[in-house]
Amino acid sequence: MTTSSMRAKYCVALIMLPIFMLFVQSIWAIGLQHLTQGLFSGGVLLCLTLMGTAGSLLALTLFWLNQTGRNTKQYLALQKFSPKLLMVFLALLLMVGVISQMIGQYFSLTSHDFILPFLFDTPSWLLWLAVGVAVPIYEELIFRGLLWQIGERLLGHRPWLMILLNGFLFAIIHLQYQPIEMGLVLMLSWVFGAARHYANSLILPIILHAINNTWVLAWVLWAYT
Repeated sequence: MTTSSMRAKYCVALIMLPIFMLFVQSIWAIGLQHLTQGLFSGGVLLCLTLMGTAGSLLALTLFWLNQTGRNTKQYLALQKFSPKLLMVFLALLLMVGVISQMIGQYFSLTSHDFILPFLFDTPSWLLWLAVGVAVPIYEELIFRGLLWQIGERLLGHRPWLMILLNGFLFAIIHLQYQPIEMGLVLMLSWVFGAARHYANSLILPIILHAINNTWVLAWVLWAYT
């Protein structure tokens, strides 16, 4: 396969993988809604959709890695990192969170309104399991895992360009947000990307993503219930 055809293949993969992630999520949402026939509330269905998506994407990824003879731990960078690095990025995450909160208050943003209808008919532990655990796992698996590997092959050793591109792709899929809010998601994604680069590990961005989502969920639950 020629260099140009390989680049074309990687470009297609960069576009198709996020679309495939949303497709799997949609299949779970439609399937569960059809199968349960009103048995569960909207919030429970949402949580089951997110957890089902996480399980499916994880299983498909492991199957693909096994079938292609790739080393799962090495390919997904599932390795340890320095505790000092965790502290640095927790501080950075906090700083981005404070900036996001200030911008949100200034522009009167309502970025979490989409989840409000689900707060009152869904157990808090289930919301946390879905939003605080499942979502970080499958979003980081796709973006800082598979897409990161594709980006390295496409862009070569240009980590900051890859962090920027990866962040833009991550922000674009969050269609539930307004443009300004998507900009805040972009900043957050750059933190996750930088963590992936400096730690050379997928585990650190998963932890940071989980902490961020848990904090946001806890704040929304405290503010509205």
